[in-house]
Amino acid sequence: MLSMLGIKQVVVCVNKMDLIRYNRTIFESIKEEYSKFLKDIAINVEDFIPVSALNGENIVENSKNLDWFDGMSVLEALDSFKKENSLDRTEFRMPVQDVYKFTKFDSKRIIAGRIESGTISVGEDVVFLPSYKKSKIKTIEGFGLGVKEISAGFSIGVTLSEQIYIKRGEIMCKESDLLPCVGSIFNANIFWMGDAPLVIGKDYVLRLVAEKTPVRVIKIFRILDASSLESKKKDIVEKYEIAECTLETQFPIAFDLIGNIQTTGRFVIVDGYDIAGGGIITETIEDNQSKLREQVFLREKKWDHSVISFSERALVYGQVPKLVLVTGISGLDKRNIAKRLERVLFEQGRKPYFLGIGNLLRGLDADIEKEKREEHIRRLGEVSHILIDAGLIVIATASDLNDEELRLLQTITFREEMIIISLGKNVINEELVDLTLDENDGIETNVERILILLRFKKIIFNP
Repeated sequence: MLSMLGIKQVVVCVNKMDLIRYNRTIFESIKEEYSKFLKDIAINVEDFIPVSALNGENIVENSKNLDWFDGMSVLEALDSFKKENSLDRTEFRMPVQDVYKFTKFDSKRIIAGRIESGTISVGEDVVFLPSYKKSKIKTIEGFGLGVKEISAGFSIGVTLSEQIYIKRGEIMCKESDLLPCVGSIFNANIFWMGDAPLVIGKDYVLRLVAEKTPVRVIKIFRILDASSLESKKKDIVEKYEIAECTLETQFPIAFDLIGNIQTTGRFVIVDGYDIAGGGIITETIEDNQSKLREQVFLREKKWDHSVISFSERALVYGQVPKLVLVTGISGLDKRNIAKRLERVLFEQGRKPYFLGIGNLLRGLDADIEKEKREEHIRRLGEVSHILIDAGLIVIATASDLNDEELRLLQTITFREEMIIISLGKNVINEELVDLTLDENDGIETNVERILILLRFKKIIFNP
């Protein structure tokens, strides 16, 4: 538990020394045994202190019965601990709890959350992770607050100078700070409390501050029995065991290593409806999208924004810009569904655009080989990103997409800016799909189902 909580300064008190007549040999034996154990679980001990709490020996001052011990008393050891840096002097982190818009006619959006660490001021540049979207703090909002700067511990709202689309679970950071890690694979220590064991490959839910995402254990390195202190290797983690393992989330998340910022380095795992385990993130691991995320970060950092804001376009066009991707196995008629959807949206006064894959292949992609599928998908994502920035609903089709290719697209255009439509039997993870269509229902029926979804998600609305 000390390791899980990220406690770095530890003193071990060996109590009841009076019962063994203050025997130094037994004390040294206990010290040796526990030093080895604590080292194995990465806890560095400042000192071991022999004490008799009943008699108050070595609690406040050194005891005559323990004159062979020349270390500090418990009180002196506590006084010697180094004070942690104040939370308001560390990197700024504010997980987004929600985004509020109070009236139909007010375009102002307030991003609400609790500042976990650091300090923020009006006018500072901020970046939201894992989406890498940027803006600047316009105002700091709160009941009874009229401040230009605020620090860790406060639950507040902020408004941005450039309205951008972000969602609950993202972490707002100062662009000038050392930023959190972003990834989908990391090493962690987990303390398991669930009645059912933690198993490799099973779907769970990970909660890290305000983020909630599906997660799986993909590797277990070592297991420690918390009651017997026995270390073993096996493929499941049972109740009250501690495991060193590798986790993979379905979508990239933002996090800190536990040694840097504790609040954003801890998580819980939900099994069904119960919190079944807790853990700390100890190491980040590069995944297949790591380099692409770096490229997207640089793109967003240098993005030259239009003078027309996201919210202005949305209000005038009566739509939230998205990439509507119709996918499925080859041979199914995805193209005509996409084109019919474009026509219906256009006749309703919307701003849709059918992005023909063939047009990209013969134009923008003419300089690359047809077999380089990953690069074709990357360019589809980049073109879609530009059209979404222009406020359009982009409608595209892609055959035989797998989960990894879909994650690539989501990294470039951002998951929240995509609507995934699967025609026929799902060939990708069903949790990634927003709507599944039956190829036997006909074009008009399937288009109407897509329109119902767009209205339900408030992607199209009456301005």
